[in-house]
Amino acid sequence: MNAMRDLVPIMSSAVPFEANWGVAIMIDFRAPVLSDCGKVRRIAGQSELIEQNSFEYYAAYVRDFSDTSLIAVSGVQPVGFVLGHRSPAAPEEYVVAQWALLPEFDRAGARATLLLAAVRPQVRSGARQLEVVAAERDEMTLAALERVAAHQGAVLRSEAPMGEGIPPDAPCALYRIGPLSPAYA
Repeated sequence: MNAMRDLVPIMSSAVPFEANWGVAIMIDFRAPVLSDCGKVRRIAGQSELIEQNSFEYYAAYVRDFSDTSLIAVSGVQPVGFVLGHRSPAAPEEYVVAQWALLPEFDRAGARATLLLAAVRPQVRSGARQLEVVAAERDEMTLAALERVAAHQGAVLRSEAPMGEGIPPDAPCALYRIGPLSPAYA
């Protein structure tokens, strides 16, 4: 592995993060590295709302999009992640492909904190819209998206289910938050 690639800067200073047992702990956010892929895959596997992808999927995502993704770390242990990217065809859009927390950290306020940590640097570099695909039945994610929109002074919109092939018992929607403002980053 590249020595420069192994240097992982903290993307933001530690923030209080309330875990499910009601205790505030400190969480750091940093860019993911390839050695995080197994941990990211395990966190995804513990989520009831996202599909666990292959190790190769996470490795490719981390390799190609480490500058637009992040890992939430408590001490040295990853406890959550956001995998996001910005397409060269639409650089003003920040698209979150997956995000999750370990179950013991998973609360609406914690999800919003995690997502905001990923969104802020993207807004500072020109993103003006956030796009997230989520299950319509996931009230905690919707509450987190509402918090992110409120923090940004933006509007949360949802679009119809994401097309054919989505099982009727797990409909998904595309959620958009915008316009995102650097004033709130």
